[in-house]
Amino acid sequence: MRLFTKQEDEYIISNYKYGTKACANKLRISYDTLLYRAIFLGIKKSKKGKRNSKIPLKIFTEDFIKESVYILGLIWADGSVRDRKIISSFRYDDGIIFEQFFNKTGQWKCSDLMPTRGKLQRKIIGYSTDLCEFLVKNDYNVKTSASADKILSKIPENLKHYWFRGLFDGDGYITYCTRGSYFLCICSSYEQNWRYMASLCEKLKIKYQIRQNIQKNGNKSSEFCITNKNGIKLFCEYIYGNRENDLIGLNRKYSKWIEIKNFIINREITGVAKSKIFT
Repeated sequence: MRLFTKQEDEYIISNYKYGTKACANKLRISYDTLLYRAIFLGIKKSKKGKRNSKIPLKIFTEDFIKESVYILGLIWADGSVRDRKIISSFRYDDGIIFEQFFNKTGQWKCSDLMPTRGKLQRKIIGYSTDLCEFLVKNDYNVKTSASADKILSKIPENLKHYWFRGLFDGDGYITYCTRGSYFLCICSSYEQNWRYMASLCEKLKIKYQIRQNIQKNGNKSSEFCITNKNGIKLFCEYIYGNRENDLIGLNRKYSKWIEIKNFIINREITGVAKSKIFT
């Protein structure tokens, strides 16, 4: 994340009228970095044009629908805002599924990418200056270190769980072992501000842990973890509200939750049966 000093912001405010490129060259930053800072400072407005009509802005900013809220969560997890476009990269099989939800919100382009190391990926790209501006104002350009409070404050309560479902489909995983231990985790950068997840868990009365990891090769990351079955149950019941009817999201993650849910139920039934035998 590029941090700006007070003097740099004052320079941009005073000199932006002379041109984005000139300011960027003076500060030795890229054109787009300067552009997004100008938007953040409120001195740059979006240009209306044909590109913006391909993705209806209002369903992402005001008149939310469940698919647009889900996508906003996905973009927070696996997307980026740059060059006046929104780019999200997913493992190929997941990307094919995500594509159908993106297409319900406008015209998005898709392409495949084979990294030098790793598996085939599916890229989903949207072109909209207005939507980029909205995402920047809501910290999507600094999301690796920011909390998602701004965007969540704009989403109605009855749709907010779709944002967290998108986040979980992008950056989360859930597992368990037959001995009765459970683990739900959302992964992000080492500097991630987890305030938005902490607020949700406190609202749902879920115990959680935040872990920061540094690997031997120097790679850093952080994790927001729920390791108790009651907390996992509350979280999954929240994000998967109405899932059987809306069918939004990855089946493989939802199916994993159903598997764990059934395991918990069967384990509790077995436990009750054993207690009756020994009493």
